[in-house]
Amino acid sequence: MNNVIFLDFDGVLNAFYYPKQLADRGQAWRDRFGVLFAPECIAQLGRIIEATDAHIIISSSWKIPFEGETDETVLNCLKGMWETRQYPGRIDGAIPNLTFQDILDMHCDGDFICHKGFEIEQWLRQHPECTSYAILDDEVIALPKHKSHFVRTDKVVGLQKEDADQAVEILLNHCYYQ
Repeated sequence: MNNVIFLDFDGVLNAFYYPKQLADRGQAWRDRFGVLFAPECIAQLGRIIEATDAHIIISSSWKIPFEGETDETVLNCLKGMWETRQYPGRIDGAIPNLTFQDILDMHCDGDFICHKGFEIEQWLRQHPECTSYAILDDEVIALPKHKSHFVRTDKVVGLQKEDADQAVEILLNHCYYQ
């Protein structure tokens, strides 16, 4: 697994304008998995994957299990959604769900608000085969050491061409060594 995309959903693929646009047209804006993602954003993700052969690792809050669910059942549901909706690439995993104590145990000196950044760091530590990565998110979640791998999207419009171009540049030209 050389190139990896850490993928958030809300504000990246789930562009905030899209469900309203569908509802205004009287069309379904969700299915059994949840909110439908904007086709334009999905197309840009497809461009990134095609250009870089990147693997998708979920960093979205959609990966967090509800009571009675496990990380594995949630991940399998997300994989099923991906396949059913015929989205590009495939989901190869998710960042871990760390507790506050897990973050303290990592001896990180960063901002604890950026828990996703710590979860990405833990995933990278567990996967030394990853040689390049891009983080796609609408919120500033990257740790300082990840800033050069971070692409911030506009939550209203989601993943745009400029964002996809930036992600391709990162994945092809910013090697990561642990």
